[in-house]
Amino acid sequence: MNIDNLITHLSDYLTGIGKPTTVVEFGEESLPEPPYIVIRQEGGDYRFTAHLEPGQQSALREIVRKDLFNAVANQRIEGLRLGTAPSDTPGPIVASNDDGTISQERLFRAADYIL
Repeated sequence: MNIDNLITHLSDYLTGIGKPTTVVEFGEESLPEPPYIVIRQEGGDYRFTAHLEPGQQSALREIVRKDLFNAVANQRIEGLRLGTAPSDTPGPIVASNDDGTISQERLFRAADYIL
């Protein structure tokens, strides 16, 4: 799967529900201003890490628990269907990122491929 299509899909979804957020692939040289989401492919898994300004814990939880799930779980994106990973529990909120943001992540697993 071309991760650019996943980035576009998630960005369009969040904009469509009134939560415009920059979405980037892991490894970008410079990170955007928050809010932003980093997607990292790890084999057949995709790790989504949302970053917001300190004090926005409720909004962060909503993005990670609800919005990411609605945007990508069981959606077919360029022939790929992502499901939740077996642990299906968002990680803890991290309050000590280098860029001063708070973050939380969630893992999704490639459920199947359409041939």
